[in-house]
Amino acid sequence: MNGTNGSSPLHGAYPPRPPSEFRVTRVVGQDAILVAWSPPEDRQGITGYQLYVNDALHSQVRKPERTKALLNNLRLWERKSVPANLKVEIRSLDPTGKVLH
Repeated sequence: MNGTNGSSPLHGAYPPRPPSEFRVTRVVGQDAILVAWSPPEDRQGITGYQLYVNDALHSQVRKPERTKALLNNLRLWERKSVPANLKVEIRSLDPTGKVLH
């Protein structure tokens, strides 16, 4: 039991977990990387993902069932170590477009 009225918590009342196993799977040419991830076990409430490169929003995936994305225009030829010096992150989106974590 939880709360003052004795009710149990609602399913989906908390944001779902982030995707797991996020990784760069390969470098594509001199300008892009392919990333992949495993969706969270509970996908309820996820409508897509945002992908960030070096803390800046790079692109959005609008289909929650997708688990791969190509990130291009990264100017990899200017970097000494690819992709070691790139900070790449993924975040889940809810139906309003709000980042869940």
